[in-house]
Amino acid sequence: MLARKVSIVFTAAIILISLSLESFAEDIRITAKHAALPVLTGLTQDIAIELPSSVTSGAYDVVIEVGTDWGFLLFPSGPARSGRLKISPNKPAEIKYRWSGVTPVNGPVTERIGVLAPELGISGEIQFSVGVNIRITDVKLPEKIQAGVLNRVEIFVADAFNAELDLSAMMDSLDVPIEAAMTLTLDVPEDGAVSENDPVVRAFFSNSVHATSYPSGSLVSGRLSRTDGGKFIWTSPDGKISGITPPSPGKYHIDAVLKPNTGGPPLRHWSSPVFTVSENMIQADKDMPDLMASTLKIIAAIDHDAAKEALSVSRELMAKGGVKDAIAALGRHMRRVFANAPGSGLGRYAAALGASGKSADEIVNFLGSFVKGYEYGVLIFTRNGAAEWNLKRASGSQTPLTGNEIFEGNAIAAAPFAIGHDVTLSLKGSDTEDVSLWKLIPQGVNAKKYPRGKWIKEIRVYTTGVTPKNAVKQ
Repeated sequence: MLARKVSIVFTAAIILISLSLESFAEDIRITAKHAALPVLTGLTQDIAIELPSSVTSGAYDVVIEVGTDWGFLLFPSGPARSGRLKISPNKPAEIKYRWSGVTPVNGPVTERIGVLAPELGISGEIQFSVGVNIRITDVKLPEKIQAGVLNRVEIFVADAFNAELDLSAMMDSLDVPIEAAMTLTLDVPEDGAVSENDPVVRAFFSNSVHATSYPSGSLVSGRLSRTDGGKFIWTSPDGKISGITPPSPGKYHIDAVLKPNTGGPPLRHWSSPVFTVSENMIQADKDMPDLMASTLKIIAAIDHDAAKEALSVSRELMAKGGVKDAIAALGRHMRRVFANAPGSGLGRYAAALGASGKSADEIVNFLGSFVKGYEYGVLIFTRNGAAEWNLKRASGSQTPLTGNEIFEGNAIAAAPFAIGHDVTLSLKGSDTEDVSLWKLIPQGVNAKKYPRGKWIKEIRVYTTGVTPKNAVKQ
């Protein structure tokens, strides 16, 4: 009741002052850091109060009051809806405001901060919004979307509560990351779409959406950039272009998710209408071995130019009878595609070959030529006889693993490693089948078989040579 009386008296005082002092040229200047205040735990609004420059020197009392029932000012004595501060000319007073109510979900709350200087007969007021509702408004796609190449996608966002709000400036000042995710889904494959019907390509891309969309299916932190038309687009901190690379023609749609981290609903979802992707694939020659054709399709889905060059080189080598040389050429071009992450690229690829239906021996024979061009190493082992496995850097090695994961495929697993940096593979037998293990490096291949049983092996893998020197040892 007391707070209500203070509010009535304060409001009446402002009205009286405005009627009796019309000739006073300047009012109290009040500024707020945020035009709209998100409702986040611990977030406060900075309020600055400044007297007109014409006021003579001295210290003056000002009365400050909050307009809503859920806003509080953090006075030295504690939070309150109204109170007094001392202020001097040319030295603004500063105070923090905090919202203590529920998060607005149907619309923003307009907060008013009123300031009265009774001794000077002047006052001031400022308004700002409490609550923001940042959401995806549109995801713009090119008019023509092609398979096998990066197609730019623009993710537009806006605040549904405050249409004129400069979201870019607000998010930068809050130092709050705005996260986005995007997934590309095939709804209807085109008849004869070779990539989607290729089990190796399908296995490769099912393990990583990074190759077909950015930002990926996992939320990625970024920032907002303002366009010339005043709209806001999500971008990564390094300016990476959002886009999709459909692996084959057909009908697709995009699902996008925004996590604004500004209070309210934690995730905002948006789905595109179905759109058509046209053919732009690299077509392998009919007489090309199927594992080579699958490899070309994977390269083409990520880097179309690299695939065109790989097809031309491998075609020329095969015409001369050099099938193994052609496979090595594909390895060189695949390494170019995965220059930033050669270990994980090789691991994903080798594991995906297991979906081909070929035997582990056939896959190893193919990879033996492939790694000559890729210039990297990989361990391949059969999964059915192994219960547990782990890869780690060998003791004494000075450099961390660059591909320290084990990638699981159909019947086989792949563990990539950098040449010259020895690793240790831990295997535990499941007593169901024998376990076959191969070490593939550019210099050649070593093979080892462990009989069916319940055993534990610590296998030191020397990565710089093959049998008899530096062989895979138990």
